Amino acid sequence: MSRRRRGFLLITALLLSLLLFILTMAYLYSAQRSNSEASSTAGHEQAAALAQCGLSDALAKLRVDSSFPPHADERDGPYSYTETVSWNGLTQGGYRVTVDSSWNTDPWNVLIIQSQGYPGERLLEGRTQCSLRAVIDMQPRDRSNPANLNARCGEIIEFQSDAALY
Repeated sequence: MSRRRRGFLLITALLLSLLLFILTMAYLYSAQRSNSEASSTAGHEQAAALAQCGLSDALAKLRVDSSFPPHADERDGPYSYTETVSWNGLTQGGYRVTVDSSWNTDPWNVLIIQSQGYPGERLLEGRTQCSLRAVIDMQPRDRSNPANLNARCGEIIEFQSDAALY
């Protein structure tokens, strides 16, 4: 084999190796990005489920306890609490619920409940989260006919998820 031919084969082998290296790196990057997107989606789904747990918890407390939320001084602002959710001894995440009762006066008579879900063991670290906001009708009498009771008292009359909040 001539020197020229061996040089050509060497350069061809090097170019094919480089092409194979580039294709492998592109595949690895694509797989890592796909895995990251799936993980992010799963984290958001878990955060949404935890936020829903927080909203359900607040609604259950509202239905069972007539003094919920605790009435604090108006200067203290909305009432807030945080819960951790565990399964088989492992922390799955948690939620923070904020209840704003400043609108629970005439003529509005509504509570605004915001629930934020946080997946993972370390709560509230700014990781993936989901926020839900619900407006609860607290008017005991029908708004259009005050002689009648309000059938929707204690029910959600407006709902938003974080897609609409941000």
